[in-house]
Amino acid sequence: MRSILSIATFETRKFFYSPIAWTVVAIFIVQLSYAFTHGIAKITEYQFLSSEAYRGNFSMRVFIGRGGKGIFDAIINSLFLYIPLLSMGLFSRELNSGSYKLLFSSSVSSFQLVAGKLLSMVFLGLIFVLTIVLLGLGAGILIEDFQYQLLIPGVLAILSLLCAYSSIGLFISSFTSYQIVAAILTFGILLLLNVIGSIGQNVPYLSEVLFWLSISDRAEQLTGGLLKSSSLFYYVILTMVFLAFTVINLSHRQSGKPVVVHIGAYLLVVLFAVLSGYLASRPHWIIYHDFTPDKRRTLSKQAQAVAAEFKDVPIKMKAYVNVLSKLAPRSGLPHQQNADYRRFDQWTRFLPQLEFKYIYFYDSIPGATAIYQDNPGLTQQEIAEKYARAYDIDLDELLTPSQIRKLVDLSGENNEYVRQFEASGKTAWLRMFNDLTHYPGDDQIAAALNSLLIDPPLMGILQGHGERAITKKEKDYYTVLSARADNRFSARNLGYDFREVYLDDSASLHEIDVLLIADPAAPFNEDELTRLKDHIASGKNLVLLLEPDKKEILQPLCSLVSLDLFEGGLTDTSHDYPKALIFTYPTRETLLLSQDETFQGYTGIYDLIPVVLPSVVPFSVANSAGFNVLSILKTNDKTSLGDSTIMDFEVGVALQRQLPNQPNQRIMVIGDADFLSNSDQRRRLREPTANLMSLIMPIFWFMSYDQFPLAAVNQYPETDDNQVNISSLGVGRLKLILLIILPALILLANTTYLQFRKRH
Repeated sequence: MRSILSIATFETRKFFYSPIAWTVVAIFIVQLSYAFTHGIAKITEYQFLSSEAYRGNFSMRVFIGRGGKGIFDAIINSLFLYIPLLSMGLFSRELNSGSYKLLFSSSVSSFQLVAGKLLSMVFLGLIFVLTIVLLGLGAGILIEDFQYQLLIPGVLAILSLLCAYSSIGLFISSFTSYQIVAAILTFGILLLLNVIGSIGQNVPYLSEVLFWLSISDRAEQLTGGLLKSSSLFYYVILTMVFLAFTVINLSHRQSGKPVVVHIGAYLLVVLFAVLSGYLASRPHWIIYHDFTPDKRRTLSKQAQAVAAEFKDVPIKMKAYVNVLSKLAPRSGLPHQQNADYRRFDQWTRFLPQLEFKYIYFYDSIPGATAIYQDNPGLTQQEIAEKYARAYDIDLDELLTPSQIRKLVDLSGENNEYVRQFEASGKTAWLRMFNDLTHYPGDDQIAAALNSLLIDPPLMGILQGHGERAITKKEKDYYTVLSARADNRFSARNLGYDFREVYLDDSASLHEIDVLLIADPAAPFNEDELTRLKDHIASGKNLVLLLEPDKKEILQPLCSLVSLDLFEGGLTDTSHDYPKALIFTYPTRETLLLSQDETFQGYTGIYDLIPVVLPSVVPFSVANSAGFNVLSILKTNDKTSLGDSTIMDFEVGVALQRQLPNQPNQRIMVIGDADFLSNSDQRRRLREPTANLMSLIMPIFWFMSYDQFPLAAVNQYPETDDNQVNISSLGVGRLKLILLIILPALILLANTTYLQFRKRH
């Protein structure tokens, strides 16, 4: 060990005998300082403007940033440029001068020599790490309640990446006496390792090896706050492999043994690496630790509880990929499968037994005519085979319409690209979406898995009086939210089932869990009101959505739950839009609709963003039926009814009461029926954001007793580190010091030191 340290110390001093190391350090500090000051400037600006875009987590914004502009992102994206310049002379100098023969004739072994030179790179890398730590300490001074724990995975990632890159540079340097050649080759290999995950992904087995070799994604996971043992082992294995390669190469120069012997040694090292990497990446053996303060890199406790129900239960996820679907090339092709697996890392952490299977087929998709227009004269089979060849799908694996229909019924999914979970003899659909994100979110995954454990709540949409329906596509209907499979926020994709029901069908009424009555256009007769009264008295849950100017129709219905309607609709003069658009806000009582902390945090994020409701009818509530009344929407002081401003009305309430031998009954009444409609779901306002989800999601939670939908990922509540103690003027001075004065001092020290060595 003493010899290794002596070599490392000597090599470290040699780095600074030339201006290259000084220049690299100066550039590195400038780059990190720019990322640091950019992050500080941004949060200072948003804090000054009191913007809701930055509500906390200032620590993460400095380290990780947005759009790859944090400190850690700057290092990961550029470290492979610095290492070749620093490592190119580690052995090339000795090979060029011939002094390597003296090294081999000394008592120092090849391993000691290699380990010492690598350690010198680590010593130099400690300057990089020290820069990160100092900037972290500086951020701790500027940001109140700074989250220092985020430094731990980031520093580990940078050290691991530096060791891996340095070992590669060391190996290349041992091959050539030309330092520039060594630098170029090292850069080429590092670049290859950064892109190798996208190479050869159509080749079975080889694709998994090449994807595993991809070097950059793991560092990004670590710097993002999630420590994953398989990522650390990857860097350890990669470093040890290239160290062993370097020792073998030097031994070959020294011993003169047959080439086949050294090739065998290389193969043994590769075999050991493959075996070690395979064992370290087994899902059951991976250890995780989330360093983020709000645990945003970990599934919520509810989602973990769902996953725990599948312990030791085999579970499969089948992807049925229709090659004629425009969604297929976004994630369902053979070369995308490894990347597809990684998208489920959050879930395989808690479901290590999850298996993936891909089934390719072709079949007609209702309404999808463009593909036939683009291929005139070709049959469906010929078009499918054309696409399969373009996607590099084996035609023998492409199922025909008759073959896929024998295997599974996809008619309810419009024969689209869709996934399906299978466990314990039950199945659940997991859909893909034609939007920017495309992939199902963790909320949709949690809902699908949860539906394998418990029966989804069944909501009955009352029909027969001109109510809103789920089977039409006109603007006033609810197909967007309840029936359309391609909308990620539809109730179907959040765990609910829907059915249209009629008051004269008592069996259907009895089966449903929640009855939705939305804007009836015709009055109810006495028999129907009696059935509704009995239905409510039985303890069934109810959602009642109202519209103005229908008091004669709605009042008898509202009287069943002790509501009195006002005549007419509200107007709102607090904005420049049509006055019938009412800007309402979730109340703090809205948080009480769910007892789960995750849901409460989710709703609380949006309590300053309005829920914009068109044409709202106000009402009052009398507590004669024994309900506990929670007001869930409030209006502003610019809202009026007719010519007078009235502040004692309600526009949204949640009612609860406990009945014997059953869960507490839940009723929700909203003075608007349009916010769930097709047209309103597509409506967008310039300013402010119309946050309908902060109303829609609590309805689903409230009516399903927090079972659907599941908030799968921990939400991001306000954190303590939401104050920065520096002004814009201070940021300018900080930039001057870090970006100009400090690099100038380093370069001045470099010039002075080199001049001193030259003279002495």
